[in-house]
Amino acid sequence: MSQAKFMGELIFSSGPHRFSLGPSGTLAVPRVAIGQLLPGSILVGAIDFVVLVRGRIVANTEGDLDQALAAISAKAEYPPASGLLIDAQGREYQQMRLMRVTTGDRVDRGGRVSLSYELRFEKEP
Repeated sequence: MSQAKFMGELIFSSGPHRFSLGPSGTLAVPRVAIGQLLPGSILVGAIDFVVLVRGRIVANTEGDLDQALAAISAKAEYPPASGLLIDAQGREYQQMRLMRVTTGDRVDRGGRVSLSYELRFEKEP
């Protein structure tokens, strides 16, 4: 089993994480949502390809936790860079951009500190 990476960096290595694919199919918008008082929907196109990564950042101190979170969040700054995303099974997702970083509502403390997160990657159009 390989290690998960984004743009060649091991940003997921501090704790457990899992990859999942977002929905696939066609995006349909109800006509009423765009001001048409008609039944039915308008087909807009394919849904963007999305990979979600959910996990925990685990660190020895809150300072280390903040540094790890900052390193991940920097990848989502505007404009997000596009790169290769590799999951722990070695599956490769080309031209992915880190679009959103969402963290849990609290830091868990024990022998170490940890924080849950969800990362949303989207394929560059």
